[in-house]
Amino acid sequence: MKEVVAWQTAWYYENIDFSAMPFKMRELSQLIKITSFLSGKELRLKLTNYYGKEELIFDEIYVALTADMKEKQRVTALYQDTIVIPQGEAIWTDSIDLDIKVGQTIYVYMKSSQEQEYCDFKCTYETSLTNASFARSANFLPKLSDTWQSRKGWFCLEEVDVWTKANPKYLEITGDSLMEMGMITAPLMQYLMTVHPDEVTVLNTAISGSRLIHDAPHDQPIYETFGESLLSRMVRNRSGFKPELTIVSIGANDLMLPLISEVAARQKITKDNFFNAVQRLNEILEKRNSELILLDIPPFTLSHTGRPDDKELQAQKFRKELNSKLATIPETVPTSLLLEMLPCGVQSAYDFGDHMHINQAGGRVVATKLIPKIEQELFH
Repeated sequence: MKEVVAWQTAWYYENIDFSAMPFKMRELSQLIKITSFLSGKELRLKLTNYYGKEELIFDEIYVALTADMKEKQRVTALYQDTIVIPQGEAIWTDSIDLDIKVGQTIYVYMKSSQEQEYCDFKCTYETSLTNASFARSANFLPKLSDTWQSRKGWFCLEEVDVWTKANPKYLEITGDSLMEMGMITAPLMQYLMTVHPDEVTVLNTAISGSRLIHDAPHDQPIYETFGESLLSRMVRNRSGFKPELTIVSIGANDLMLPLISEVAARQKITKDNFFNAVQRLNEILEKRNSELILLDIPPFTLSHTGRPDDKELQAQKFRKELNSKLATIPETVPTSLLLEMLPCGVQSAYDFGDHMHINQAGGRVVATKLIPKIEQELFH
């Protein structure tokens, strides 16, 4: 049989809407480290400006295989050196010749001397496979930091495709900050690149602050960046992908935001509407022929004193009741009991430091529980 060569997605981090808190820059340089899931001979970039109010202009974009950008290649679009992304749109760059292997680290360097607002944003905290840094000067090559305690953000770059004979399956990882931060996803991605090279690409569509049922509250601009509910996003499916498997972490913000947001506090969550939403999520994915793996609701606490108030203790009681029912659903992978500390919060060994998120050790614990399910659903 003749091998078919085509463009396939080798890296995908869906940009989110930061128009409520745009990044205003007189100049910009940004360096983005990506790791390819696929081998190939050519590469192209997808750049987005979905949420900005004006077109975006990049004077120079380069790709290289080292962070010092030695032996870099210029990237063009429509054979023009200056790259313009129209407002509300996405563009593909022209392809460049580049010999890429699975697990190859690739660096994208983007420069703009224009005064602009950047609203298409994505970030990670775990830096082993994906990393980024930006500066407010066009004539500067940012340095990448490997510390996982701070956010590493970038603008506009959403997807990297390679020209390849591989025909990968797609695994979407979505939900909330537990999936966006990278602590869980990085060990999963490393495993898949090593054990199943050229067989699967991971798509990250998670949004910090995302809820299952309700869209973002509008009390504060930072809340608005939490975006549409997961149900709304799954229906809209902006990426257009139809992944064979979808892993979801969701629910913590449905319980936590009502404790700090007046708008969210008026959006009551009951057992019935939560599980109706889970059922609806499953139905949406079934129509896409995508299997669901659902994490139960992780531990959290807003208290830094170790003495949560009555409202938070009630939220924790409700979380445990929901998890007991989630445990009866075959799609659920229970990991919360491995992470939690009594009466609430994350065990110190797994705590990111804010008592709500997990660190790299916690991410490896969750990933270890997920890998057998991924093997079962994708490769057997």
